Amino acid sequence: MRPPRILLLEAAGPESRALAATGAASGYQVHAATDPATHATYSAELQQVLSGCLLTDFARPDRALKDIVGYARRISADAVLTTNEYLTELLAQACASLDLPGNDPDRAAAARNKAAMSEAFARHGVTTPRTRILDDRNELLRQCEAGQITFPCVIKPADGAGSVGVTVVTNPGRAANAWRAASAPRGMYGMPLDPRVLVQDYTDGTEYSVESITQHGRTRHLCTTRKTLTSGAHRVEVGHSLPADLLPAAERAVQQEVERAIAAVGIHNGASHTEVILTDDGRCTVIEIGARLGAGHIGVLLQHALGINPWTALLDTALGRPTHLTPTRHEHATVRFLTSPRAGRLVAVTGLPSAGPGVPEVRLRTAVGETVGQAQTNRGRLGHLIVTGSDAATVERRAERLLAQIAIEVTGTPAQTALNRPPQPSRAGAREGTLHREPSAPYAKQEEHPATPTGEFDALFRGEARSGGFSRVSRIVDPALPPEIEPFSFLSTDLLNHIATALRLEEGEVLADLGCGRGGPGLWLARAAHASLVGIDFSPVAVAQARQRTAALGMAGKAHFVVNDLTATGLPDASVSAAVSIDALQYADDRAAAADEARRILRRGGRLVVTGWHPASPGDSRLPERHRHTDWPTVLCAANFTTVECHARPAWTDTYQRIYRVALQLGDPGHDAALAGLQSEARRRLPTAHLLSRIAVTAIAG
Repeated sequence: MRPPRILLLEAAGPESRALAATGAASGYQVHAATDPATHATYSAELQQVLSGCLLTDFARPDRALKDIVGYARRISADAVLTTNEYLTELLAQACASLDLPGNDPDRAAAARNKAAMSEAFARHGVTTPRTRILDDRNELLRQCEAGQITFPCVIKPADGAGSVGVTVVTNPGRAANAWRAASAPRGMYGMPLDPRVLVQDYTDGTEYSVESITQHGRTRHLCTTRKTLTSGAHRVEVGHSLPADLLPAAERAVQQEVERAIAAVGIHNGASHTEVILTDDGRCTVIEIGARLGAGHIGVLLQHALGINPWTALLDTALGRPTHLTPTRHEHATVRFLTSPRAGRLVAVTGLPSAGPGVPEVRLRTAVGETVGQAQTNRGRLGHLIVTGSDAATVERRAERLLAQIAIEVTGTPAQTALNRPPQPSRAGAREGTLHREPSAPYAKQEEHPATPTGEFDALFRGEARSGGFSRVSRIVDPALPPEIEPFSFLSTDLLNHIATALRLEEGEVLADLGCGRGGPGLWLARAAHASLVGIDFSPVAVAQARQRTAALGMAGKAHFVVNDLTATGLPDASVSAAVSIDALQYADDRAAAADEARRILRRGGRLVVTGWHPASPGDSRLPERHRHTDWPTVLCAANFTTVECHARPAWTDTYQRIYRVALQLGDPGHDAALAGLQSEARRRLPTAHLLSRIAVTAIAG
């Protein structure tokens, strides 16, 4: 009996190479179809795996289809498949012509073209963001001017991939640039693309992807993957971790929506990669789907964590054979991607770990001397490392520690931390008698909280400026934090994105940072929105440091900082458009007075975002008295704020706890006074940290 013959539409790329190697190792004859330019890049190793190769012109789909069908018949192909998103529609047509297992050719475009996908989702009741499909830039600007576009929104090409041309737009002034970015992408192989542009409502939540295999119309889900993204206008995937730990109800909600999406785009035989967002209230929104396995080494993670070989499963599905998808192990795996902190020439990458037990793969794909840029798409990654193990938390911490040891040097200037990306979280201040700002005293009517001496905070700020101990721990826990923020509180990338979205700050407006500390988060938020900033803090040392940092964060002439109290900022009535207090408002001696002051300085309709902690069980006697009854919505409603919303995400609380744990794991702090203080605080706070929930409250000035 002859071995199966496989025709792979494109063998370039890590997923395609893995599929070809798996087929060859199984004794199959593996052939590839590609174009001449890409074929010239095939390595000698890949060419040895292949039994034959068809050169065609994918830019002419009708001609390519004819070539592929003819070649498949000549070699008596038993299966045709691809891992390349640009070729999934062509694959469906080829399989239909050859009477081989494949997807619905009449609906295959909807798994590729985002405009067709949006329409298919609407017909099949898939929960997705509200979407406008536009073919004229002036129409976009007209709708913005008429107030028909809700901000923030996402503007992206109808026919792109890999996050190319995708922009998160926070105000109408940025819509024109986003349109240009969405109109610029060119497809692989010079393929003709749909020139239309999509405008979607922004969905705030945690992003996941779901890998699934469908055979004869029946779907099995391999796993859910949690994504780590950059912040700012361009959201790039810089980490994948699987399997994600979802509550059963959330997992059911995700899988139900994914199955609707799979049916909507006609996936009958093959893999699918569905990107979803889970909101705080457990609702699942489908963002996109592709008729392929997820890229970014998700297939490799599946093998390490679950013992599932996705390449074998893909081959079996294409051959019409039973698939073996039951996990043979129950572990955890994560990949972290290296990106450049800025554009320039790559001078050096130091601190890369060696591959070994628990670190099966470390790869730098960009050579020293090459020109690099800040990652604005998934193609901007410089390399990656994979970490595996039996415990999710241990694997994540190890990945974070390894990343913190990597330094990327571009055009002669060292930039620590492999993952530097568009703006994200930060820290703002100090705290109760030790370091930064952490869980505060509870709010109780008539209660006043003893003031922490200003000198105590001054000392903390001086220590952090000298050693950067807290910032170093934060970068280990969340490598996506922009290093220029120099965080000094329990912020995460996801929480910073949430704050930026909730503020709805627009170009030319004024943001007040209440309890600004050393200024990093407020400067970042204002810079991202092209707004101005006024920072208030009662520590002269913090204010002096914030002033010194304005130029470095590109805010010279647009930010000023003053020493004042949160209950008496000295700002005029209705003088700011928005206000933020990151883990700081809780330190006011009189929280009600601080809330009243925030309302006074905000214009009517202005938005306030406050972060802090709430007790998981109000009145819990295991918590210190100061932490038992905090209730920010009640405080803000009493101060004449309206539409008060309180958000709490497990990931935010997890970051808070991990900062403590990582600080302790670093061991002897030596002369790092900031790290020593954080470690002392961690020893006191970790035993009850699980009793507190990290929260962000948004309120509108009435």
